[in-house]
Amino acid sequence: MLTEYKKLKKTKWRNKIGIVLQNTKDGQDLTVMEMVCNFATYYKNPRNPMEVIEAVGLQEKVNTRIEKLS
Repeated sequence: MLTEYKKLKKTKWRNKIGIVLQNTKDGQDLTVMEMVCNFATYYKNPRNPMEVIEAVGLQEKVNTRIEKLS
């Protein structure tokens, strides 16, 4: 499977599997919704931000600032 991804251009495989930042302090003053919308801009065809938030069970924290999350 990894070989399949190596054949794709970087932007294509990034859109297929996503990215995970290892360490960031950026956006601590953003809400959950604002942060998801911000990261959605990294993708050509992003999922609906609310769908993503619901998929990870954070709908009750949608307006909570990132710095307040544990």
